[in-house]
Amino acid sequence: MSKKQTKSTKLKPQPKCAAPKTRKMHAALIAVLLIVITIVAYRHAPECGFLRCFDDETYVTDNYHLTRGLAHGVAWAFGSEYRAANWHPLTWISLLVDYQLYGLDPRGYHITNVLIHIANTLLLFVVLVRMTGAEWKSGFVAALFAVHPLHVESVAWVAERKDVLSTFFWLLTVYAYVLYANRPRARTYIAVIAAFGLGLLAKPMLVSLPLVLLLLDYWPLRRTAASVEFKAESADAACPALRASPSTAQLLIEKIPLFAMSAASCIITVIAQRAGGAMVGLQEVSIGSRIANAAISYVAYIGKMIWPARLAAYYPYPQGNLPAQEAIGAGLLLIGITALALRTARRRPYIAVGWLWYCITLIPVIGLVQVGSQAMADRYTYVPLIGLFIAIAWAVPDLLSKPSGLGMPPAVSKGAAAAVILALTLATQAQVNYWRDPITLFKHAIEVTKDNSSAYQRVGRAFEDNGDLAEALANYTRAVELAPDYADAQMSLGRVLVKTAKNPDRTIDMARLNEGMGHLLLARKLGLDNAEIHQNLAFAYFTAGDLDRAERECRTAQDRDPRYAPSEFMLANVRFERAMRTADPRSRVRLIEDAISHWRKSVEYDPTFYEPHFNLAYAYYLKRDYASAWREVHLYEQCGERADSALRDALAARMPEPK
Repeated sequence: MSKKQTKSTKLKPQPKCAAPKTRKMHAALIAVLLIVITIVAYRHAPECGFLRCFDDETYVTDNYHLTRGLAHGVAWAFGSEYRAANWHPLTWISLLVDYQLYGLDPRGYHITNVLIHIANTLLLFVVLVRMTGAEWKSGFVAALFAVHPLHVESVAWVAERKDVLSTFFWLLTVYAYVLYANRPRARTYIAVIAAFGLGLLAKPMLVSLPLVLLLLDYWPLRRTAASVEFKAESADAACPALRASPSTAQLLIEKIPLFAMSAASCIITVIAQRAGGAMVGLQEVSIGSRIANAAISYVAYIGKMIWPARLAAYYPYPQGNLPAQEAIGAGLLLIGITALALRTARRRPYIAVGWLWYCITLIPVIGLVQVGSQAMADRYTYVPLIGLFIAIAWAVPDLLSKPSGLGMPPAVSKGAAAAVILALTLATQAQVNYWRDPITLFKHAIEVTKDNSSAYQRVGRAFEDNGDLAEALANYTRAVELAPDYADAQMSLGRVLVKTAKNPDRTIDMARLNEGMGHLLLARKLGLDNAEIHQNLAFAYFTAGDLDRAERECRTAQDRDPRYAPSEFMLANVRFERAMRTADPRSRVRLIEDAISHWRKSVEYDPTFYEPHFNLAYAYYLKRDYASAWREVHLYEQCGERADSALRDALAARMPEPK
């Protein structure tokens, strides 16, 4: 930027406001209260576990990159591998640091999320006070942000680290921008660029931030010619500064680097989501359905903000065409609110700015570009609701204080605000409790939504992980009944049918096995072509005794993901079974060694994968390496399992158990 331009946009010194010590005391008190209510609202968050059926396995529990040290983890985070259909290296690095500190103890990850949320709350408060000087209104906005139940998903879900982390840099960018707007200098402009870049590296949700900065230029920064003559809108507002207003062209030019960074982030995100198979085509969800769902979701989020009940971790996309009347009504309501906000922009700019903040920041996640199968998600409101909170915090007191308003005494309005915060705090506490485990979370989703096949599938997966195959089978069956084209549910149902095809006497129920195989093949026909589906097919063929087909599917799974632990485990089982079938002693030794190698790889790729340890113990026993066999027995039992007593007795007969 030129020296002349910098000089022309420099703001004149702000008049000295009254009682600065009182303001500082108020700000300190509010900051303490914000910390307290956030801790109270999220006090049960550290008790929540990982959601292995809901992305936590991808981000943490099954992410072998976290186990290989900081140097490898950082290099991988910035690499070209698009895991979780995203490129957000800073999020991976934050989880990598947590792994170094806490291992696989979920408490540490949840505490980190809560701490970042507290930092976001305080930073939001500081930013608003810096822009407006209104401590109590800013504090109310920050309090709503801190304890609103719609934000529980972003805070209590480990995989949503990207949400709280990116928002921290969103707010840091705004704070740096406020400093720059007050006194344009190169170093503050560089700080804006740096904070924005870090935010994009945490989550591409920040792409709309340059547009929000233009809104803030209008109000409360008042950098535009149209807003420079605004009067202070309330008695407790900051003393208004007299500014030499930059032109609209200058305001746009200074944000060109930010828009360029947003464009680059959009391109990378589209590439990553296509590579991860997360992007839904128009043949699956038409453009008309997307527009209709977007309009309905805009209104639905407002409804859930006002009355945060029946919140779900997953909202299924409506089957068939959305109700035309509902979509048209929602669209007309949005147009009406927008027109009203713009009409009152000169007298009450905070309404227009808050409303447009909400509308603009939801655009990347409103479903016009459909990613995933959900219709909407609570986590998408983490930043957008700030705009509505601002509009409410400034508009309600302003309207109540007017002669034509209700004339409510300040004590009554402040008491009402405190009651709202208390009610939201208690509601957030209750909502956090649903996130304790996946069964509780998705059973609740089933209760508060309709025909939620994805929730049934995830409940089934949680029961399967817990070893309750009967409940898993019931939930997978229901998921397939609700959505026959749901490939993941078909695969899961097929897998459990194959698992339960083996009778207690080790005979095979061929009818059930063939039924399971049919569901697996249908899942592949529906488009699944990842390592998991091929590993499941390998398991089915292995159960049927067809080792050639089983090994072929294992090799295909390895092609899809060279470090997929279950495929290595299954390949080891196939090689070991071949060893048991051969009469050639040399071939047997070679095949057992090969099986051991693949079992060890499966443990290397997934340190939480406990099953290979038992198989390794048996293989080492056959090799007469009893010390190694005991080591694997102990590793297996450290994972919470109990080794087969027959193997333990056989080992003890040949070598006393080491202490």
